[in-house]
Amino acid sequence: MRKSLSTVILIVGIGAAYFLFGPMMFSSCGNTGDYALERLRACPAAVELLGDDIKTTWGLSWGSTESRGNMERASVRIPVAGSKGSGAYHYAADRVGGNIRFSGMLEVGDKQIDIGTCSGGAAPGGAEAAHTGTGGFDGKVKSSNHPNVAEGATCNGTFTLRGTKKPAQLLVKCDGVMIYNGEAMARNDVNDPDNPDDDILTMKDDKTSDADNTPALDLKAQEGKADGESGTMTVTDVEHGNQPAFEVVIAL
Repeated sequence: MRKSLSTVILIVGIGAAYFLFGPMMFSSCGNTGDYALERLRACPAAVELLGDDIKTTWGLSWGSTESRGNMERASVRIPVAGSKGSGAYHYAADRVGGNIRFSGMLEVGDKQIDIGTCSGGAAPGGAEAAHTGTGGFDGKVKSSNHPNVAEGATCNGTFTLRGTKKPAQLLVKCDGVMIYNGEAMARNDVNDPDNPDDDILTMKDDKTSDADNTPALDLKAQEGKADGESGTMTVTDVEHGNQPAFEVVIAL
């Protein structure tokens, strides 16, 4: 009887450890696990459902992994969560050297997102509509070491939001000098649908001109705030061609 009880305790203990620590084991099992999480975090449709800071979390997980030499294979289901929600992430990946073949599916409630193609029912029409349309903004330069843009210069710009799957088109001029004309990843978080003054718009382009021929850009602004208090836009660049390195900070 004592031996049988010990066996039961051992089995229960292993099961509990698998339930609690399984997500962490699968998420850190090597390149395929890291790659699968990177694909999840890079999919705007998944971010729309889960929010920011997406990572594995406690919960039921299962699957199999294999690693041998320069080959790795995984077929896994893990729980994931972000700042807005949680769900189940199923992915399969084969890695041979630096080549990875991948498929993945995120399930949040009754919605599914194909992470391989970054498509699915992430956002109903109303939510997706918040990420489309055109607009504009203006502001004053707070600080600048741009050779042709002085502190206090007046800036204005236009943008076109093209949904959660495409970057926004953005144009910014300060005292008539073009400082940005390109694409930036954008989000328009509506928050309270009945209060347009709490919408928060963010835009980000991490690459400087040496990578994509446009400066880096970081914008965050909230509707309904007074001029100069709604947010800031920072445009920075490295030395590129005849253009010296610069940083321009604009109060919106």
